[in-house]
Parts: sequence; C-alpha cells; structure tokens
Amino acid sequence: MNTIKLYFVAFFTYFGVDVAYQVAFGMRYMERQWASAGIADIKYAEANSLMFVYMLLFFAMIAVANLRLCIVPAIEAKSVKKAMHDGLLLGVTAYGTLGLTCGWTIDGFSPSIVVAFIVEGGAFSLVCSGFTTWFALRKQAT
Repeated sequence: MNTIKLYFVAFFTYFGVDVAYQVAFGMRYMERQWASAGIADIKYAEANSLMFVYMLLFFAMIAVANLRLCIVPAIEAKSVKKAMHDGLLLGVTAYGTLGLTCGWTIDGFSPSIVVAFIVEGGAFSLVCSGFTTWFALRKQAT
C-alpha cells in the first residue's frame, strides 16, 4: 500500500476515533472537570474558520507522526503489536506534553485533567497506528 493511501487511512482513523470519543464522552467529561476545578471559563471555542484550520492542521500533523514513527516501522516489522506500542508511546508523549504544560501554567488545571489528556492521546494513537498497520498488512497478504 502506498504512503499516500496509508496517510489517509491514518488520518481518517485518528479523526474518527477522536471525534467519536469527544461526541460520546470527552467533551462532557472535560466540561465537568473544568467546572469542578473552577476553570469553567476554559471551554470549547465557538465554531469558526480559524478553529477548523487549527483542527485540520492538528489531525494532519498527528497522522504524519503516527505514519512515520509508528505505522511504517511496524509494517516493515510486520507487527501490529509494534504499531500499537509505538502509537501508545507517541500519543502519551504528545498529549502528555500538552496536559503537563497546561497543568503547570493554568491555575486550577487539575491532575485528573492531565491524566485524561494522557490517556486520550495514548488511546487515539494506539488505535490509529494499530488499525492502519493491520489494514496495510491485511492488504499485503491478499
């Protein structure tokens, strides 16, 4: 499977998992966390074109990172387990960097929010890298 197709599988897998989680659980959970921490004024921005540009750039960047750092090496090793392990590490690192930075710079940003960020990032990249690798290896086998 060529790199461009892999990229789009990774992009849409990550996007789908993240959005489904946020709609089903994440946004409401974070709003409750922010309110209980006394920082309810930190909330989701009203939809505007700049927000969508930022979101698109984020999903583009995280898909590239998953592809280059997790998926391609795992395909070469023919290991979905490697993809999932590396994806978990990438997600924990990326979201941990955000969560920990917010934790030390935003007054009232609780440890439970930091942990939630880290768990979310690890899970999203694990699923993205694991699924995309599994899909590519399955295509190679046929």
